[in-house]
Amino acid sequence: MAFIYEVSFYLDPDQLGNLQMGKSLELVLSSLRALLPDSPGYIMSRGIFSLDSIERTRVVFYSVWDQWSDLEAHRQSGLMETRVLEQFGNLREKEMTIHIYGEIDPTFP
Repeated sequence: MAFIYEVSFYLDPDQLGNLQMGKSLELVLSSLRALLPDSPGYIMSRGIFSLDSIERTRVVFYSVWDQWSDLEAHRQSGLMETRVLEQFGNLREKEMTIHIYGEIDPTFP
């Protein structure tokens, strides 16, 4: 079973430029995707944003981990998404939502 660590936050319309190529938030998310593969148990990660609301855009960064212990080690590391986003994305932790998911086992009877 895989485990997913998700960090999300909202951007107002005037902040959408931060997602463009070479802008601060795009660079932060790209750097996370470059650094995470060195972490034990890392499977993949994605940065996505919502297209269904013009008032507020939800930005989501999630990473997928092989074992619970891998996700826990990642959460305790200095590379944790929230710390990087706080430092380089100028976001505060109170502006972020963090969720952890477990994959539904397709072999479950």
